[in-house]
Amino acid sequence: LLQITVQNDDSIQHIEDLVGKKVVVGGPGSGDNAHVVRWLGAAGYTMDDIDAQYVGTTEGFDMMKDGQAAGITVTGSVPF
Repeated sequence: LLQITVQNDDSIQHIEDLVGKKVVVGGPGSGDNAHVVRWLGAAGYTMDDIDAQYVGTTEGFDMMKDGQAAGITVTGSVPF
């Protein structure tokens, strides 16, 4: 499960709206980061298409709150 949280200003409605923007993707080598790589690839993009911010969830949400990131990715699992 991959969720993408974005700023509440309607400028980001689709995946392509994230191109060139700062997006928090988790720490380097993290599971979150691996999910984002696969998700972007499935949509026809790579990490080079976004301004990837390699920080954890807490710091990432702080960046969102302070207007320093356009989006943050959060992964989880679906319960059985």
